[in-house]
Amino acid sequence: MTAPGLTDRQALQALLSLPPNSLTRERLDRLLSLTEYFGGQDPSMAPPPWDEASPGDGDIGGEAPSTRHSRKRPRGGEAPSTRDNHKRPRSDTTPRHPWGPFLKRKTLELAPVYVRHLRKHGTDAIRFLNDGCSLQHRIAHYDHRTVGDAFLSCYQYTQRLEARQTMDRVRWCFTMLMYFDLVKIIRPHGSARVGCLMLEDIKSFLGPVLSQTTLSADLALQQLNEWSRCGYKLSLLCAEFGPGSLFFLQSLLSRDFLTHKFTASGAFHEEAFDHLRALGLRKKATESKAEELGHNIRQLLSQHFRLASVGGPPERGFEFNPESGDQGPPDEAV
Repeated sequence: MTAPGLTDRQALQALLSLPPNSLTRERLDRLLSLTEYFGGQDPSMAPPPWDEASPGDGDIGGEAPSTRHSRKRPRGGEAPSTRDNHKRPRSDTTPRHPWGPFLKRKTLELAPVYVRHLRKHGTDAIRFLNDGCSLQHRIAHYDHRTVGDAFLSCYQYTQRLEARQTMDRVRWCFTMLMYFDLVKIIRPHGSARVGCLMLEDIKSFLGPVLSQTTLSADLALQQLNEWSRCGYKLSLLCAEFGPGSLFFLQSLLSRDFLTHKFTASGAFHEEAFDHLRALGLRKKATESKAEELGHNIRQLLSQHFRLASVGGPPERGFEFNPESGDQGPPDEAV
């Protein structure tokens, strides 16, 4: 029912002119629905202003009459989904420290497998390089009726496997050093790079044996270059802290780190080396006899090449001492 003499639109306009607190919430919601209906047909009818009412007005507790009208647009034209972006942590664009894992080390300790080896075999290099414990899994000796024994067999195999992996990481490091030592013996004042000319020098130095094998020249060039450059970076650690330091750092000296992250100079390099000095790396290596074992391993792996270089052409008559610290000119690409 509308007032006599008033059309529906006129009645609605009269209601819109009333103060917000003069209507109950239910009536206000109905009025808003009517306004939306007529507003869709006649754009000249403005929406009600009550969504701007301050808290505490009337009997609606300061809430907007309808959630459709109570959502205010964010300031500055921001989309609602991005209003709280300032509260989210921003991604750190600062480059990660390549030596970060080294800086996190608070202490330096030998892995138990090295302690046992040094106690049992001393500093014998060949005993370290040879795998005296061949892995044999005994799971096939058990069945479902002896699951306890089967589990113990798996457990013991895992222990031996992890010990072997720990030993193999240091063996790999000294093998990489051997390739760098070979390159320095052949070309004492060159870098660690193995290019085409260096590969020809290696072939000439080693004799006809390489030409009699099925070794791929391209593959050999790629591998020798990678191995020698890894060895060069390891030699920097050895020159500063001694070869025994590799036993303490073996878990950090991965192929990926040496190939992509090891910095041969600069602020990151100096910070990491200062940290290792503060931890007393060289002293720990010496006191554990790991230094003597590392020295023996490196000498053993390169001794035949050093002896073969003595008395050769003048450019090869250089008695290379792998621990003298004379690493030649730096490799600019490492």
